[in-house]
Parts: sequence; C-alpha cells; structure tokens
Amino acid sequence: MKTDTIEVVYEGGVFKPLEKVKLKEHTRGRVIVSSESEDVQSLVKAQTSALKKIVGIGSSGSKDTARKHNEYIYERPKHDQWNSSS
Repeated sequence: MKTDTIEVVYEGGVFKPLEKVKLKEHTRGRVIVSSESEDVQSLVKAQTSALKKIVGIGSSGSKDTARKHNEYIYERPKHDQWNSSS
C-alpha cells in the first residue's frame, strides 16, 4: 500500500486537497487528520528544547574544545591517545 501525505482543507463537510493529487476517480483510501497548529507547536517545543542544550556552545572562549571534547562533554578527563607519552 502506497502512502502519501498531502495538505488539505476541510470545507463544507469535504476534505479538499491544496495540491494536485494523482489518483484515479473513485479511488478509496484512509485519511488521518493532523491539525497543523498542533504539529507546529510540538515542533517548536522540541526545537526550543534542543537549542537550549547547545546555547553558548561556541562562545566559551576555549581554544582546545576539539582536543578536550570528552573532558568538557563528560566532565571528566578521558585518555588522550594523541598526547600520551607511552
């Protein structure tokens, strides 16, 4: 079964596509209604949460973040294979 997502508007008891749909007349299918405003709100909430986790990541002033990333991320030193004297 092929699945496509199309934008629609509900008017006068009928779902009307907002773009051209390539279906034969009288083709049957299933409609799952997802309110655009709910989708946008949940997306904004998720993006805001993700961005808050990385705010200021480039403004620390540290010059060694690539070399010491494990120390900064995990808050403890990790074995540094590039600078060990073994």
